[in-house]
Amino acid sequence: MDPARWYDEIHDMHEFRRNRLPDEAIALLASSLGGVVDRAQLAALGLNRGAIDHRIRVGRLRPVFHGVYAVGHEAVSPRGRLVAGLLAAGPGAALSHGTAARLWTLTPSMPKFVEITTANRSRRPRRGLVIHQTRHLEATLHHGLPLTTPTRTLLDLAATLPRAVVERACSEALVLGLVTAAELGQQQGRGSAVLAQLARAGVAPTRSELERRLLKAVVKAGLPRPEVNARLGRHRVDFLWREQRLVAETDGRQFHGHQIAIERDHRRDAELQLLGYTVLRFTWWQVMHDTAAVLAQLARFLSRPALRRAS
Repeated sequence: MDPARWYDEIHDMHEFRRNRLPDEAIALLASSLGGVVDRAQLAALGLNRGAIDHRIRVGRLRPVFHGVYAVGHEAVSPRGRLVAGLLAAGPGAALSHGTAARLWTLTPSMPKFVEITTANRSRRPRRGLVIHQTRHLEATLHHGLPLTTPTRTLLDLAATLPRAVVERACSEALVLGLVTAAELGQQQGRGSAVLAQLARAGVAPTRSELERRLLKAVVKAGLPRPEVNARLGRHRVDFLWREQRLVAETDGRQFHGHQIAIERDHRRDAELQLLGYTVLRFTWWQVMHDTAAVLAQLARFLSRPALRRAS
């Protein structure tokens, strides 16, 4: 389905009206939309204003936003909450900003309010619903809902959120293959300067703040840029310099602080060494508080003549 036609498609009541009583049709429609409906859909099902208002008075319809209702109870599902926001925003709207970022799994949690972008300037924010306006909406369908594209989502985040949050989201988008570094540096409009700076600084597909911190330090020091999260044999390593046969791993406390993980890391390092690679490991404290020593050790190994590949 074209995201621009999503609103029209869910307001086509032909299938729901077929040989059904009104309340049966309402229940079937709501079940397909996460438990919510809007007034225009109810009218298309044949309910007049009095019939809709009666159902509101007796509690069969519970207001979520103006003109949007939960059917039967107030416990709206997470998907229903998103659909309710889109219905309230009207045609041509898409989930955006923090809401879209969570749906693309670029951020760890859903914001407390639904964020939507629309070209319809008559729409205003409501409690629990933030509506942004734009002249040109870059949207696609994801999980059956219209939302801003990954690149547009990052651009919106860059225009509204702290740089550290944007950097983490960009990193995750690169990990997932949703954007490229080149795309980050080619955007226009609000937020584009932040994305361009991140692209120039060497934001790369890493999954932890520790990895991002070390990568930034390596680039700033002028050392050769490594491959990040690269496949090597049956393992994926944090940083890889293939020509120098060097691997660097960052040991965050959350993932490497217990005995089982330590033993696993030793076995992993031994396998990589058998492939002819030197493996350096750096702790959280080293990367965060003794960065110069970490860079000096990397520089020492990276300055060695390129080693022959193991036979």
